[in-house]
Amino acid sequence: MFDFVNSIFIAIPLILVMSWLVSVSSDKLGDVLHLLGVKLKVPTSVRGATFDAVASSFPEFATAMIAVLIYKEFTDVGLPTIAGSGIFNVLLIPMASILAFKGPLHVALSRESIFRDMFFYLLALFVLGLSIFSGSFTALTGGSLLLVYIGYILVLYRQTKKHQMTIAKSEVEHDVNDMS
Repeated sequence: MFDFVNSIFIAIPLILVMSWLVSVSSDKLGDVLHLLGVKLKVPTSVRGATFDAVASSFPEFATAMIAVLIYKEFTDVGLPTIAGSGIFNVLLIPMASILAFKGPLHVALSRESIFRDMFFYLLALFVLGLSIFSGSFTALTGGSLLLVYIGYILVLYRQTKKHQMTIAKSEVEHDVNDMS
């Protein structure tokens, strides 16, 4: 597909244009997904774990998909891209955010959200670690990781429904109070 890239003078501008395109697309995706989460009345912790996570991981996902689907090279690019993205998202982004922030830091976090995300992240790492320890990635590995993800999505769905019911109940109470 990219056989025409045979010199550094073609490769560098192509990399710059493609990086800009992926960055702009990721920003637009993030804005749209944020608005979608607000309109659907998704709680902030669930919105961050789903919609915002999709938008922030879009560049890595696009790179991995190109490598796997076009070049058929999962081990050379796909797995290191995914692992590198995880390390970057867990370690470097929070560190850079803390260093760049000026002033007192007050973040409202719920224990439930922290434990929810930590539990599923550690469970996924455990399944991945078992696969690495066994020395092979099989359909069982993929199925196991998919089940962990489905479990995570089901927990997020349950929390979203609970949040939406709470909002609906408070709106009804507000309307009843306004009529009195």
